[in-house]
Amino acid sequence: MIQPLFNGMLAILLAKFCLNDIPHAAGITGSSYDRPPTIGQLHYITGLRQRLKMTITYERQVVTFGEAGRMIRELEAEEKHRKRLEGGNPNPAPTGTCYHDAWRYVMRHTEAQPVLVHGTIHTLSGRINHAWVELPDGTVWDTASKVKMPIERYYQLVDPIVEDRYTVDEAATMLNVGWHGPWNAEERMKHIGR
Repeated sequence: MIQPLFNGMLAILLAKFCLNDIPHAAGITGSSYDRPPTIGQLHYITGLRQRLKMTITYERQVVTFGEAGRMIRELEAEEKHRKRLEGGNPNPAPTGTCYHDAWRYVMRHTEAQPVLVHGTIHTLSGRINHAWVELPDGTVWDTASKVKMPIERYYQLVDPIVEDRYTVDEAATMLNVGWHGPWNAEERMKHIGR
């Protein structure tokens, strides 16, 4: 009875090993975002990239399942934007809710002492305004892509330019402006004195 069970577990470990999922095979990681991207994700990225006539092979930059998901969302957004332009609608894609979502995350997780960050990031469409959350454990929570990753990796992927950082108390006070951001220097000086 033990031998068939052992053979089944060995087969699963071997299959995961062959699929280059060694950390999960060994039970090292707990997050599904940390595992390697699936073959399907990589093929889909390749198809999107070819439809968009992009020559850069983004597939080689994607290391984790979470990064692949983010890349797919960005390529799909770029494809929609190009179709909108081809259809005669020059309006840019609608503004996201990253400022609201990042502010809300900070307010809901005050005990962790997160830092609200406003700045710009590099996407496939160019540099855009963005808000994200940096945590004391050395990770970033990007509320737009719903991905948590090490700060160093995040900074490699999106090449952010930080415009300002807000503690929990400062973020709560800045809501007196009437919106979730971005806030200019005059508004910061008026409400938090810097």
